[in-house]
Amino acid sequence: MHTLIFFTRIPPFKMLYNLDHEKDLLKYFSLTGFLVGLFQAGLFFLLSFFFPHKLSLILSLAAVPLITGALHEDGLADSFDALWGGTNIEKREKILKDSRLGTYGAMILIFSIYLKVESLNAITSNLFSIIIMGHVLSRFLAISPLLFQKYGGTAESKSKNAARELSLKNFLVNILFVIISGLLLTPKEILLSFGTFPVLVIITLIIKQKMGFLRGDFFGMIQQCTEIAFYLLMTLK
Repeated sequence: MHTLIFFTRIPPFKMLYNLDHEKDLLKYFSLTGFLVGLFQAGLFFLLSFFFPHKLSLILSLAAVPLITGALHEDGLADSFDALWGGTNIEKREKILKDSRLGTYGAMILIFSIYLKVESLNAITSNLFSIIIMGHVLSRFLAISPLLFQKYGGTAESKSKNAARELSLKNFLVNILFVIISGLLLTPKEILLSFGTFPVLVIITLIIKQKMGFLRGDFFGMIQQCTEIAFYLLMTLK
């Protein structure tokens, strides 16, 4: 429940939030992805009765940030502004704290939306399951670097308590939800999904080179990039 409250914008549950549970927020991060993916896939299914296929995809994609608060999209934009707009660690830190959207951030947001729409539109079968798995797998991959790379969030960072560490137990719980969601895919789709791991490695190396530690915004960047990579891989089946 607390994971759903923290990583979504569902009003009725906000009053139930308790700071004491923040250390276990990542335990059900992949489950949150399943619920968000189910929402998007279900909305797409309903909209497809009234609108053309591609328009239904666009509308369902547009609805996702309304329930997630665009948390990951914001992290994607901020990360690109900082990592490619800053010339040193101090300047990158300053950019990450700046609420303004820069050129790199604006460009990657437009590009990411375009890639999601076009890749999902190109998938001809099992789209419902692929949408769900995209959200689950990408959230699992987003928190995986916490196993081997330190978190460097500041005291005022929203993610500090939620993302300072990932226990082996919580890691395995997330893997379980990935496996369960993977049952929705065909064997070929499962095989193709492993192509997201090189993307994770590349992004993690870039973060290590340019910053040396993880920040909350970087989780959003990893989630968005690996979700897009997964959809692109699914067009190859």
